[in-house]
Amino acid sequence: MTIEMTWEEQERRRYYEDLELNGNYKSFDYRGQFCEIKRDNTLHYLCGYITVASNDLLSSFSDLENKWNITFHSGNKIGIDCAHGHCDFIPNHYINMPNTTYKNFDWVEAELKRIVDDICEN
Repeated sequence: MTIEMTWEEQERRRYYEDLELNGNYKSFDYRGQFCEIKRDNTLHYLCGYITVASNDLLSSFSDLENKWNITFHSGNKIGIDCAHGHCDFIPNHYINMPNTTYKNFDWVEAELKRIVDDICEN
């Protein structure tokens, strides 16, 4: 007999697998830009940050800020987070909206690379 997991059990399982595989932090360079992925200490969702090597690359930043869903901007550092209650599964939150998804390290890394590509090409 196979027991089906609920949507929430599936997302929680994805979180635990990601935590075991990747831990709480990762950094990498991509196209000359320093990228970091950090796990929030309280609710355990992921945040991604890019330290842009040159402020000149951020000249079109205001035009593209909404496109990238930037939630952090200080100097030449920009960031995104995976704690939007309407679409993101937040691992340590007491309630999650139905059918939200856990954004894992792979998702955040791909998103950071997409943003860097956009910055470097504009």
